[in-house]
This record gives sequence, structure tokens and C-alpha cells, in this order.
Amino acid sequence: MSDKKKHLGIEETLDIFDYADVVLEKLVYHKSDDGKIDGGEITSTMVTTVPDAVQAIIGAGDVQAELKDLDKEELITIANRGAKLAQCLVALFTKK
Repeated sequence: MSDKKKHLGIEETLDIFDYADVVLEKLVYHKSDDGKIDGGEITSTMVTTVPDAVQAIIGAGDVQAELKDLDKEELITIANRGAKLAQCLVALFTKK
């Protein structure tokens, strides 16, 4: 038996980023037409992203362990994904 522990990867963490990406991108799109996001657009976004939400929720319990096991490449991937989310968030709160 090997004493080497198995590297976990970041699949479950990326599922959460994928969900956040799709939600924020849809909200930014809704805001782009009239500068506002109304209740119907929020409801539409939440309903149409259910499959992404389910995928993110299924593995969410593994995220903490994945983040404790990051290698350099994974850290860079997460930083890049975080920067993309930050840009989307800024777009929600700024005027064009």
C-alpha cells in the first residue's frame, strides 16, 4: 500500500464556478438591454440554470478538501476563474 495520498483535483470547485458564471452572465445580459434586472429576468435565470445548480450542489461537500490540496496549476485556474467572476460582478453594478 502506498503512503502517497491521492491528489483530489478541482472538479467540484470548478462546478461551482461554472454555476456562478452562467448565472452572472445571464444577469449581465438581462441588464444590458435596459440597464435593469427585473423579477421576471431573475426568475428566468434561476429556472434555466437549475441543472448547473444541481451539478454544483452535488459535489459542494468536496470543495473544502479540494482547496486544501491545490497544486500550482489549479491555483492559477481558480485565480483566473475568480477574476472572470469579479468582472461579471462589476458589470452588474456599473453603468454602461
